[in-house]
Amino acid sequence: MNHVLTELALERSKGKLNDFKTVSVNGMELRHPYEAYTRLLEGMGVEERSQQPGAAAGILEKYVERGKSAHTHTLLAQNL
Repeated sequence: MNHVLTELALERSKGKLNDFKTVSVNGMELRHPYEAYTRLLEGMGVEERSQQPGAAAGILEKYVERGKSAHTHTLLAQNL
C-alpha cells in the first residue's frame, strides 16, 4: 500500500493529480471498530468532532452528503 501512496504522491507532484490527503486507520490501534469514525473525522480535519463513535458516524455522514471538503481524501484502512 505504501508503494501505491508513494506513486500517487509522485503523480501529484508532477501535476497529474489534484492535491489529496491520506487518512490512515489501523484496526489494531482501535479499542472498538466504531472508533474508526472518530479517527476519520480527526484525519480529515472536520471541525465538528465527537468522541462518541455513533455521533461521529452521523457527523461523517452529513459531512460527506454536503460535499464541502477542500481536499480529496484517500483512506488507508488496515485490519478493519
